[in-house]
Amino acid sequence: MIFFLIVPATMIFSAAAVLKISNRFGLKIHWGALALTAVLSLLVDLLAIKLSPVPDKWYFIRLFALIFVAAAAVTAFNKFLTEIETRHE
Repeated sequence: MIFFLIVPATMIFSAAAVLKISNRFGLKIHWGALALTAVLSLLVDLLAIKLSPVPDKWYFIRLFALIFVAAAAVTAFNKFLTEIETRHE
């Protein structure tokens, strides 16, 4: 049960830190992309628990695939938001 308290708190802190650091370096990361990251990471956490009770080689391959798909989705979404923002400027 404590998992459901620690994970969201860690995600909120991490998202705020990533946003602050990226702004310092001049990178454009939107809150929407960070929120999607939080949702997808929670989904990956829950799916990782359901994948296999014993971590073996296939567990880590599937976990890598989940993380890769989530990272690609967030990157594409952030690019989409950035393109929309540049069109309106």
